[in-house]
Amino acid sequence: MASKREGIEKLHRRNIEGFPESTNTATDQLIKDIVDRTNQVAVNKNDEVEVMRSMLNDEDFKVAIWDRKKGYVGSRSPRSEALGMVVDTLSGATGMSNMEAYNIASQYQFTKKDAQRFINISKDFMGTYLQTGRKMSLTSDPRGECMINERYMQPRTKSVPDRDNPGTTVTKSVGESIRVVCTNRR
Repeated sequence: MASKREGIEKLHRRNIEGFPESTNTATDQLIKDIVDRTNQVAVNKNDEVEVMRSMLNDEDFKVAIWDRKKGYVGSRSPRSEALGMVVDTLSGATGMSNMEAYNIASQYQFTKKDAQRFINISKDFMGTYLQTGRKMSLTSDPRGECMINERYMQPRTKSVPDRDNPGTTVTKSVGESIRVVCTNRR
């Protein structure tokens, strides 16, 4: 059986044979460094910010876009997407041409504060959209598609091991809850 670290390392896109985009970017190296320096899966907001900041500033990093039926259909650059938003904002707010706005924005290096804002918007969107009850596709590659959705759970009872009397169970009341369900299919 593979160790937790080996399992985490296998998540990286460099392990997909014939991956259509470069996996030797600054962002890929940062992900490798994070995996190498830790063996826990706990939330780490500093790592989140560093990965987002790297994605926003890394001109070589591209995300492959996969379709379940067609396979690889293209790629998207997080830096280009973010710069497009900055260019549209500059152009719309000032009246300058898109070319002038691009010339200004293309030199911009996103900060930790910018990265945190992108993360906050992303999380707020996910939390809000999941209230529709619809599934949301988070990522997809030849190994599968990761989707999440929220489900309302009715109040219920369940049997759990009794800590005071090993080998027996007790019935515990569980209140209503929201459960996030992850699906992987290919």
